[in-house]
Amino acid sequence: MITLKNIYKIFNECKSNEKVALKDVNIDIADGEFVAIIGKSGAGKSTLMNIMACLDTATSGEYHIDGEDATKFSADKMAYVRNKYFGIITQFPFLLDNVSPVENVVVPLAYSKGNKKDRYVRAAETLQSVGVELRKVKTASLSGGEQQRVAIARAIVNNPKIIFADEPTGNLDNENAEIVMKILKNINNDGKTVVLITHDLELASRCDRVIRLEDGKIQNE
Repeated sequence: MITLKNIYKIFNECKSNEKVALKDVNIDIADGEFVAIIGKSGAGKSTLMNIMACLDTATSGEYHIDGEDATKFSADKMAYVRNKYFGIITQFPFLLDNVSPVENVVVPLAYSKGNKKDRYVRAAETLQSVGVELRKVKTASLSGGEQQRVAIARAIVNNPKIIFADEPTGNLDNENAEIVMKILKNINNDGKTVVLITHDLELASRCDRVIRLEDGKIQNE
């Protein structure tokens, strides 16, 4: 599903203050795996995720998605792949506060086939699948844990093949963090590939495989 070969990411190239964020990264992730990428702050985890999710490009190296070389994608092709393949969950939900949870989740379906009613039904069903009750309230009134689950529903409503979760429990208490991990496991059990970015060893240990990143390089698995 995902293959990275000799990936480098350099910021401020050709300048005296250049920063090498990723150094010769090689990773293979199979369809249906639940993989954790761990490391301290500044290790390059988020930079790596941004490249894998086609939000950024590597300075050099090869990145293949389902056998296609992503480094050769046009901007339109990149946007198509992001929409078809990826769902992204971050530490902070970044929701629309003044609309309902359903209206947040329906946003990625704007260009989907079907009528408006069908899109709202799909959004509602996805919300219920992550344990969020259907209420006519503004999203800002929900608890932090509920808001993160709305963000998860928004990430999976388009039925993506790969879920990237960048520190998805970092802003939650233990109870809500456990709920989020169970949801991610259920998503994986449904056949989706899940890539968890975290610094939490306990969370990482619950994944199928753990990749340790340090100073932009893979240290071990």
